[in-house]
This record gives sequence, structure tokens and C-alpha cells, in this order.
Amino acid sequence: MQQFQGDLLPPNHPYTRLCERVVERLGPATGMEGVKWQVHVIDQNVPNAFVIPGGQIFVFTVSPSKYRRLTCRGSYPLLTMKRV
Repeated sequence: MQQFQGDLLPPNHPYTRLCERVVERLGPATGMEGVKWQVHVIDQNVPNAFVIPGGQIFVFTVSPSKYRRLTCRGSYPLLTMKRV
């Protein structure tokens, strides 16, 4: 996490809050009750995300000119990245 320290968005940033809401909705589907998920958004133009043990979720921002956020239709509350 230290390598991203200067690029982490604050907890009250809209992107961080959006990711936290998605995790809150997806958490029950993981079957991992009791895990306290912690979301970190890294402000780097990299289409990637990863999870490390202990519930630490890292999501990278991407350039809106190359990607757009879409919500999945149906009963699955997912965010996906689609190249424009």
C-alpha cells in the first residue's frame, strides 16, 4: 500500500464512496461473513483492481475518455468497465 500512498483518493471522494456502496451490496454474495471490507481507490490510469488478505480491496481509476462505467442490468449490482 505504501507504493500507492500519494495516489490514494480520500475516503470521502465520490469514487471511493461509490466503490464502498458496490462492496456493501456484493459482500453478502461472497459467502465470507464477518469480513470487514476496506476499499482503497488509487488515482492511476490503470484498468485494474485487486484484493489482498484481510479484506483490503484496491481499485484503480481509469481515463473516462477510454472507458465508461456501466451498471449491469438484471439482479446483479455490478460495475463493469467497457472500452469505448
